[in-house]
This record gives sequence, structure tokens and C-alpha cells, in this order.
Amino acid sequence: MSSENIVFDPRGDVQLCVGETDPVTFTACSRALARASPVFERMLFGLFTESKPTNGEDWVVELPEDKPTALSIFLRISHGQFDEVPRKSSIDDLYDLTVLSNYYHGTHMLEPWVGRWMSLVEDDAKASKVSLAKSLWIAWEFGRKDSFCRIARRMLMESDGSEDPDLRMQPDIMIEYPQIVS
Repeated sequence: MSSENIVFDPRGDVQLCVGETDPVTFTACSRALARASPVFERMLFGLFTESKPTNGEDWVVELPEDKPTALSIFLRISHGQFDEVPRKSSIDDLYDLTVLSNYYHGTHMLEPWVGRWMSLVEDDAKASKVSLAKSLWIAWEFGRKDSFCRIARRMLMESDGSEDPDLRMQPDIMIEYPQIVS
């Protein structure tokens, strides 16, 4: 278990051990997570190893692949701590957040912040070629078609394609938006 413990709910019934190197423990409400994410609902209340132990032991769920900063934002929102949600975030943090929200099927919860965050993404995409690939993913995940098309067009025209070879991208993007390449 990690040394740092961040409490999102003082009556939280589940501890999430997040990250591989220097993991952080988040104390959270399993029901809030289940309401926010169908993936968490199945994970915590289905027949998975992460579901609540029946022997009375502490409920600890290991999430080594999740990024602590991204999951922290997700937990702030799912626990109604809206004043703690950052108004500004880096492209890297927004990318990690959208990868996480995509995985947990919880991107819909981010909608109240998307407008503000997308203006930061657009500004960064104009200023830096390095973050274009991540900006493209963020626009796609947030469902911002116009931003996605602008970023994709710029990427196609200016990028040498080497910015981020490990970028996660939905396989059907070019099929769904053929106007990008025309």
C-alpha cells in the first residue's frame, strides 16, 4: 500500500491504490464510482477480484496503470467536489484524464469543464506542434468535431508524424471524419 492517502469521502468504503511508481491511495465511495462509471460498477459490484471482500478485510483495489492526477480529477467530479476540479490543466494531464475517462466510460461527467479545457487545448495546439497528437485525441474524446478537424488538418499539414508514436487513437477516426483529408 502507498504512503500517501487522499480522502475523497470520509465514509469511503474502498481504497484505490493508484499508479505503479510511487502509488497513491485514494479513499473513495464505491457507490459514487459505480454511479459515475459502468466499468467501476461492474468492477466493484460484479464478480471480479476487485469486488468487496466477503471476509471483512479492507476493500483495496489495485489500479497500477491509472495515473494518479487523472484519477484524482475523476474522483473529485464523481464525489461532487466541483470546486476542487482544476480550471486549467496541461495538455498532458488532459490527455491522461481523457484516456482514463474513455477507459471507464465516464467522459460524460467532464462536460461542464470541456469548454474551458478545449480553449486551452486549442491555444496549445496553435502554439506547439509537439502536443498536436494529444490535442487531437482530447478533441475526439470530448466530441468536439470542429476542434478535431482544425487540429487534424494542422497535424496533416505540419507534422512529421514523430510527436508521439504511442498515442492512443480510435481506429475509426478517419472513416468517421473523411473531410479531414479532403
